[in-house]
Amino acid sequence: MVFSACKPNIVNPAFSMGEIDVSNYVAFGNDYTTGVLNNVISEEGQKNSFPALLAKQFNIIDSTTSFNLPLMPLGMMDKQLILEKLDSIYTGCPDKILLEGLHNLKPSIPIDALYGTFHNMGSPNMKTKDMPNGLIQKDLLRFIHQNTTYIDAAKSMKPSFFSVEMGFADVRNYARLGGTCDVGCMPSTRDFEALYKRILDSLKTPDNKGLIFTIPDITEMPYLTFGKNYFGLNNDCSSSFFYIENHDESISVAKNDEVFLLTELENIIKLGQGTSDNNPIRDFYCLDATEMKQLKIYIATYNNIIRQLATSYDLALVDLNQIFHEINVNGYMQDGINLNNTYITGGFYSIDGYSLSPRGNAYITNRIIEVLNTKYNANIPFLNLGDYPVVKVE
Repeated sequence: MVFSACKPNIVNPAFSMGEIDVSNYVAFGNDYTTGVLNNVISEEGQKNSFPALLAKQFNIIDSTTSFNLPLMPLGMMDKQLILEKLDSIYTGCPDKILLEGLHNLKPSIPIDALYGTFHNMGSPNMKTKDMPNGLIQKDLLRFIHQNTTYIDAAKSMKPSFFSVEMGFADVRNYARLGGTCDVGCMPSTRDFEALYKRILDSLKTPDNKGLIFTIPDITEMPYLTFGKNYFGLNNDCSSSFFYIENHDESISVAKNDEVFLLTELENIIKLGQGTSDNNPIRDFYCLDATEMKQLKIYIATYNNIIRQLATSYDLALVDLNQIFHEINVNGYMQDGINLNNTYITGGFYSIDGYSLSPRGNAYITNRIIEVLNTKYNANIPFLNLGDYPVVKVE
């Protein structure tokens, strides 16, 4: 997909890019950069990713700007989530969540034809430790040559303006594995800082501008919190006890501060897990209180590093951690638009409980524009949130 115009450059005099040169805007990052929607990379999600929406607003100011997306119909991640019924969502007791497996669908055009032509270089599975290594993520084949590292590919783009949203893949991977990977799957403080500096050093020049993001707290998202409702730990949906396997392999009754992976609820139910201490919900399907605490520590530590790097590299900083927290705790309501973290009906998250609906992405884009307008003396127009849909129910 390309945001561009064939007519001569027409600058809208009511708006301004300020100090930002968007002639070559390139986005780097994880799920939110890519535009993951309902747990997969899809054309709809990519077109509504925050970089695509941001580029759309840039194009209002300068019609010669373009932003190419490595579009694909559907696939390249885990499983697409489809919600069959909505009737019982309002009580917090879902009737059924159907997971339709769609694995590693290939782009419809040759891989080599994609190389070096795209401005959104988001990869949901690109952990910080993977950036300087050889290509190992299949979804990267949409836009990076097979023998090129992520950092080298980033450097070759020579962006006039860039955004970097990294680190969420690390914390999501820890959560996705139920904390069973211990500290081995999470970069140390020193490694995280060094790796983040490497991507910034490959992008930043004396002449260009950039934007980086803190990591939102996945422990506050429906991806982890909704399972407590499903099993009745937060309401009267069930009076039964549910047993879980702890990190130390002991078995205990699930408590309110322990969570279950939303994307694995169907597997838990099919296997009949949790109904007895002989068949508990396995550790890799849930996070106990100790694992939740450790995950929060990782997120806070990484975010402190990101904030320091924003200052030292003189980059605009969008505090996604704080923005998501505001939605998760207080919600947003203005001009008839209501966004909150209620699963499905809250309008902010998609069906997977961590990626965003198109309207959620539009909201984040407006918050980004606020930061850019302030940091770089710009006057970029905002999106109308009502133009962007929320979650679809099949």
